[in-house]
Amino acid sequence: MRTRLLILALTITGSLLLIAGGSTPSSPTNKVELHNGQSLNDSLSAFDGNVFTFKKEGQLPRDEVKEIKFILAAKPKETEPSVDAADAEQIKEWAASADEAVKKYPHANGISIVDDGHYTLNADSTRKYRYHFVGKILTNKAKEWGNRVLYLEEERSRTKVVMGRTITPEGKIINLDPTTIKIAAPARDMVKFGTGKQLSFSLPSVEVGCLIEYIYEYDTFNPGDKEIFEPGWWFQDTDPVLYSRVRITVPADKDFYYVTKNIPTEQAKPQISTEGETKTYTWEARNVEPLTEETAMPNIADVVPRLEGSLFKDWSYLFNWGSNILSERIKVTPELAQLTKELIKDAKTIDEKIAALYYYAQRDIRYISIKGSMSSSWGGHPAYQTLENKYGDCVDKAILFSTMLKEIGVEAYPFTLKTNEAGTAITDIPIRDANHSITEVHLNGKIFYLDPVTRNYRYPYFSDMDHGIKAINEITGQINFINVPPPGHNLNSYSTQLTIKPNGEVEGKTQGDYTGAYEARLRGFWETVPEAQRPGIFQGTVNRLSPGGKLNAFQVVNQSDISKPLKIVYDYTLPDYPIFAGDLMIFGVPGLQYDFGEAALDKRKYDLVYRTSRETKHYVTMKIPEGYAVKYLPPAVELECSPENRGEKEPPYSIYEASYEYNEKEGLIIFKDDFKRFARIVPVKDYQNYKKFLQKVSSYPKEKIFFVKQTKETQEEKETEEPEMEEKHGSPE
Repeated sequence: MRTRLLILALTITGSLLLIAGGSTPSSPTNKVELHNGQSLNDSLSAFDGNVFTFKKEGQLPRDEVKEIKFILAAKPKETEPSVDAADAEQIKEWAASADEAVKKYPHANGISIVDDGHYTLNADSTRKYRYHFVGKILTNKAKEWGNRVLYLEEERSRTKVVMGRTITPEGKIINLDPTTIKIAAPARDMVKFGTGKQLSFSLPSVEVGCLIEYIYEYDTFNPGDKEIFEPGWWFQDTDPVLYSRVRITVPADKDFYYVTKNIPTEQAKPQISTEGETKTYTWEARNVEPLTEETAMPNIADVVPRLEGSLFKDWSYLFNWGSNILSERIKVTPELAQLTKELIKDAKTIDEKIAALYYYAQRDIRYISIKGSMSSSWGGHPAYQTLENKYGDCVDKAILFSTMLKEIGVEAYPFTLKTNEAGTAITDIPIRDANHSITEVHLNGKIFYLDPVTRNYRYPYFSDMDHGIKAINEITGQINFINVPPPGHNLNSYSTQLTIKPNGEVEGKTQGDYTGAYEARLRGFWETVPEAQRPGIFQGTVNRLSPGGKLNAFQVVNQSDISKPLKIVYDYTLPDYPIFAGDLMIFGVPGLQYDFGEAALDKRKYDLVYRTSRETKHYVTMKIPEGYAVKYLPPAVELECSPENRGEKEPPYSIYEASYEYNEKEGLIIFKDDFKRFARIVPVKDYQNYKKFLQKVSSYPKEKIFFVKQTKETQEEKETEEPEMEEKHGSPE
């Protein structure tokens, strides 16, 4: 009973000190600190969630109690925990099953032996979640399994560690000491604040070879919304799982809807049992293979066997719930109207007005998340409040930006989404599967999207984590899709002028122009780099063009003016750059390398996933060296990789075009190439073709130009004879 009381106090007060000595275990004396400064010495006998009951002082309201210090008796001499026969047999079975699994998975960090969860929705809408885990530790990495951090909101839930223990390879059982359980406010970084707390515990003496076991419970006595119940479960992890089960118990008179993903048809349907006035849905999985991770694979949520549940058949309730919260916050105040007017005063077009408001929400409203309730967590704060505070999170910024657009007559809505790096949002059933909020803009019969959270995206571009995903607009009651923008919206384009000297020295100047994510990331990077460190970074770039290269000058243009395109310009000298072989000068154009590390695997199990589309362009003019003539230029190429049975309107995955042109009159060679990737996802069935395509793309820029030194005789011959095409574009041999 004393242990249970201690855990109850942990989950309620959040402020606890343990002092050895003094009292008997059956009736501990507690030192009670009140908010008015008084101190009491008394024994706590009960707590009902709002009122503490003490032996002498009687009842005290929770709000009056600042801290309770438990004074514990001296710790008795340790004794071996007693193990009954059934428990001993169970431990023996766990150990045997884990040992068998190790033979099959010798490189696993650990074996999940029992992975068991139970969600219970009560008739009064309170709910409980109980989790039971048993695992075997095989490496030091898996020792982390013995450390758990649980979350609770004191006004809504209680968290309890029911039991925990470590079982050594010799069979010794070491139980979790409840006095080591800690509760504290989460570490607060600069941008996130909440009302919840963390309960943490560490199982004792966890070493390689041990079994560990723990059970904990979440008891939600005051749910944020009594109608919303969204249990979910994953059956797979990066280590093998021998037994995974989830049970979901609801009142028998309630309908329960669910969707499963990546589960074989025969296992997707649950076992349903009825007991009294409840019914329980049970799913089980055994001997689940470990998840093998790949470069550029889908988010784990999209590939593991999983299920999601809901009490709703359609989206009506969630749309109304979200719409009521958000609509109430989109209100124009006089202060907001005046600021909006000032921000757009120099704008001449509607796009310029939208851009001015976009930049303000991006850059003048600092990202800080402060959440105190379900409505603020999901629906943010009123626009005027975010404006006054000059800070807010994604929902707050989307609300403020939408409200300002509304003030200038543009239809706009804050809405929720799940970013593409977090997986695909479940919309088969109505659940709140989202982690972000941005703004949907309706203008001139078109719908487009802007993300005011990201600081460095120039209008009309928006974060690439929002591309190719579902947009859940609660206010309009629509689920739309945000298309992947064309490759030109994520462009890095390089214009280079090279002068090649007879001695092999190359004078160069390169300018980079960018859009979308490329521009945003570069702008963000250069904002963090002090002026004193910039020469070294540019020098490193030149060294990558050619070891021993010299940086002459550099410039970052429009770094701080987000309304103007970012440009990167640098001049350099590359000494001894070409290769000389007799009368030949062999020249490779610097800076054309393509790196496709995502296609390094021979085979893939999962689709190849990018955040967005891409375009890379090069335009290089080369002044040929005096006294040399062009012997060979690589022939032009046009490459394409498309889906099998490509539809008429379906774009290819990617295309690449490249060519060399020789302007003999000007003594110039012009190289142009253009790599475009339209697809965000390349299915695994097309990976081999796509890989071959990328290999060809990366190989072409490595081909060389051949110059031949001119003698007096060849120069005279050139003046009297038209050079043959084969000499310029044929084999260098």
